[in-house]
Amino acid sequence: MAKTAELHRHHDTSHTPESILRVSKKLDIKPFKNMGLEEIRKMVQAPKGVNFNQWYEYLKKVRLAYVSPQAVAELTRDVILDAAQENIDLLELRVSLLSTVDAVLVHQKGRNFWEVAKEAMERIINVIEETRNVMPTDLLMSISCANKNLPQVDDYAKLILDYAPHVMGIDLTKEQENPPSKYKAAIERMRGTIKFLTIHCMETEKPERGWDALTLNPDRLGHGIRAIEDSKLIEALRDRKIPLEICPLSNITTGIATPQNHPFKKLDEAGLILTINADGLNDGTTLEDNFNFIKRTFGYSSEEMNKFRKNAWKYAFRNRS
Repeated sequence: MAKTAELHRHHDTSHTPESILRVSKKLDIKPFKNMGLEEIRKMVQAPKGVNFNQWYEYLKKVRLAYVSPQAVAELTRDVILDAAQENIDLLELRVSLLSTVDAVLVHQKGRNFWEVAKEAMERIINVIEETRNVMPTDLLMSISCANKNLPQVDDYAKLILDYAPHVMGIDLTKEQENPPSKYKAAIERMRGTIKFLTIHCMETEKPERGWDALTLNPDRLGHGIRAIEDSKLIEALRDRKIPLEICPLSNITTGIATPQNHPFKKLDEAGLILTINADGLNDGTTLEDNFNFIKRTFGYSSEEMNKFRKNAWKYAFRNRS
């Protein structure tokens, strides 16, 4: 079997109930400290059949555990160790620092935003370095395209550049509010130093978002499943050899697709480069569950499934450096 790389996993959607319980006990995290494991699971783990907005409400409950940069680091350590337990050989971990700091400041009122951001960033980097002997983890910094974050983008880009030796790539996320091209100036400034870019698009939005994303020359696209609605865009993605980071069970949990209408097989038959990813673990699934779902649902053989593992390894950013 080919080596396994997870190319699309967010740190904040990957905190398991077990991890939240452990860290809450260690650091006396009040929102969770008197709760049992199953109570926490019910609180933070999104059930199947919710829509995207409902799923996001569960994510906000997870962030209640972000009471300090130390708590963020402890939880991030568990994300890495959990991935190693899944027998993943390489993890690309996406960190949404702005929303993380917002969550911390609810508990640490009065602290300077960027001071907390730097402390959280340094603690996360330290955790990644400390766990390299267990599993290599490459850091991708997520920039939300939400309107509320627009005033912070320039300062955020400067902070990311300050830590550029520890950052493998940039991730544009939250496609629902602004198109990727709105961030062109910031992305171009960073890509002079940080080479790689992946963009969340066409998970919820129409193919127009995909065309817009291509103006930034991304190395990969996150999700991308609605590209199937535009044959010309499919052709462009195929010609430019831009891989899609497909997260099938996440798409089903958030109500974006169903097992019956998920376009994975059609995208594969169209000749696109596909990788299989988990997105996060707050639906109770693992990366291997996603592989098993694709194999079972679309009738791929074990040999055919190996192609998608090879794709992920080949298009991991460190293997393209």
